[in-house]
Amino acid sequence: MAGRTPFSIRRHMDFSDLSLKRLSLDYRNIDYSHQISIHPYYSEFLTFFEDRDVIGYNDVIVAVHMVYGWMPTMLRLDTREIDSILLLLNDIKDGGSPTLEDLMLLRGMMNNSMVGPSKLLHFIDPQRFAIWDSRIFRYITGKVSQSQIANAVNYFDYLEYINRLVLEPGFLPIHDHVRNKIGATYTKLRTAEIVMFETDKLNGRRII
Repeated sequence: MAGRTPFSIRRHMDFSDLSLKRLSLDYRNIDYSHQISIHPYYSEFLTFFEDRDVIGYNDVIVAVHMVYGWMPTMLRLDTREIDSILLLLNDIKDGGSPTLEDLMLLRGMMNNSMVGPSKLLHFIDPQRFAIWDSRIFRYITGKVSQSQIANAVNYFDYLEYINRLVLEPGFLPIHDHVRNKIGATYTKLRTAEIVMFETDKLNGRRII
């Protein structure tokens, strides 16, 4: 929570294939007129948390179902640690940084996966938290491994890496291009996710 240094453990994933150079090539190949990874109610998901000074129990229940309504996966919700989760989510909303242990706590609430928690965190603070799923993992690694996608350490390391990458000056033209093509204002993390997600789709490979 607040006061702890985030994203400071040894990296386990190889991020060498996730580079500014690659993103600079891939964003040009996307057909934005058929770009469908933008959920029509995405902005409403962000507003849901913006409108709340304090995240309560009912908010978490609604938000988690909102997250899984965007996914082709049935939610298995475990609220046994809800008091700790509420403290954590409110701390994050106030600018606190989660530890690896905090991410594992969130994973335990939602399907023992990091996909749902990454979206929940993104809706709470889209400036700091990136969405993570099978297509993003495959863009980076060239493969799909559900155990590695569910690994909180990998998401923890990804946050460190992608937050640095989008701050590089060379990312700004990518960000501006994608925003103009889509006709909406999103964070740089969301832009990077769109490019990776749509490029993986463009390659014509299904997620098994």
